[in-house]
Amino acid sequence: MNKSVTYVDFGWDGAQRFWEELVVPSYSRFLTVPNRANAIAAAWPAWHMHEWVWHDANPNVNTRDPKYIKFRDALLSACPALGHLRDVANASKHRGTSDQRRKVSAISGLGLITKNTNPSFFDTGPFIQHYPLILVLADKTELEFQAALTDAVRYWCNQGFTGLPALTSK
Repeated sequence: MNKSVTYVDFGWDGAQRFWEELVVPSYSRFLTVPNRANAIAAAWPAWHMHEWVWHDANPNVNTRDPKYIKFRDALLSACPALGHLRDVANASKHRGTSDQRRKVSAISGLGLITKNTNPSFFDTGPFIQHYPLILVLADKTELEFQAALTDAVRYWCNQGFTGLPALTSK
């Protein structure tokens, strides 16, 4: 038996506002400062966007409903990057996961490193080094986190969510 759904009023009218107020800003923060903290913070709303889309189209239908499972699986088939973001979002929330669908086993790389942001007379200026964050999959395949995140954001743009028009084509 599916439990009923109780919505919390955030003052948003649906998925478009979730997109505008969470997905777009967190994606932009990651692009500006591509570190692990911003990667995890961007993965969370990019993945959970699908539940807002689901509930907009299916009010009060629980995510344990077989129709939701079919919707989610079709989504993951259409945009595999969302599955990678799901793994990051869930593992960062729970520390571990028993989800047998999990493909991500690690995030490697250092991201953006800044040092010496207050240079003295003898210093040449701030030091900024970028080492891309890499998603390491269970089969040892490696993907750049930024590419996965951008694929997911592009997917949502192509579904009609506005605010990042440069990403609407691949």
